[in-house]
Amino acid sequence: MKPRIDRTNISQGIIVKTGLQVLLDVDVRGEPPPVITWHLNGKEVVQDECLRIDNIDYNTKFTIMRAKRIQSGRYTIKAVNESGSDEGEVDITVLGKPTAPKGPLVVSDVNKNGCKLKWEKPEGRFCTYLLYFDIVRPCEHQIKIQFLSR
Repeated sequence: MKPRIDRTNISQGIIVKTGLQVLLDVDVRGEPPPVITWHLNGKEVVQDECLRIDNIDYNTKFTIMRAKRIQSGRYTIKAVNESGSDEGEVDITVLGKPTAPKGPLVVSDVNKNGCKLKWEKPEGRFCTYLLYFDIVRPCEHQIKIQFLSR
């Protein structure tokens, strides 16, 4: 019997804050029991200390222990046996503190009370709880940008 992935637990995208756990528990049917693999953005995912994949006959559990922004993306589950194959997808978005803004930093309207700073937005998605950017000038030729969030 051709594999069939139960898409109940992967039918909607998952959004989680950094540091939290992501658990996908997916049933897979087929005879003989399908071989199950997980992929992120087209590349097979390898289990490590941050990510665990438990495959047993007719079920897979995919766990990200403490989610990081770099683990965001489209995950594909593939089930294959001698009768055929099936694939399912789920988007996982990990929200967190943004990366540093892209340069160059453009300074304009300099006056005794301050100036305007402009830069490109940071890459990726980040936490919706971002409060503000704090511009710090530790010495005359450096500017450090800190991100403050809840």
